[in-house]
Amino acid sequence: PRIPVVDISPFLDATSSQQQRDACVEAVRAAAADWGVMHIASHGIPAELMDRLRAAGAVFFSLPIQDKEAYANDPTAGRL
Repeated sequence: PRIPVVDISPFLDATSSQQQRDACVEAVRAAAADWGVMHIASHGIPAELMDRLRAAGAVFFSLPIQDKEAYANDPTAGRL
């Protein structure tokens, strides 16, 4: 099994039909219901921005646990 890939271009292309948008919605629904996760394709986010996000994540996850815990959810402190 592979994580589903959902192409969301029908929502970014003004020439897409309602049928194409409905099929996209159904693909998202099915991936969420069946897998709980999906790979979103054709989203229009620049590769350079995604690379910067990956780099920031790598820096964060390389921190010592005590440093990362400063960002942990704490509902009693109002951090969600």
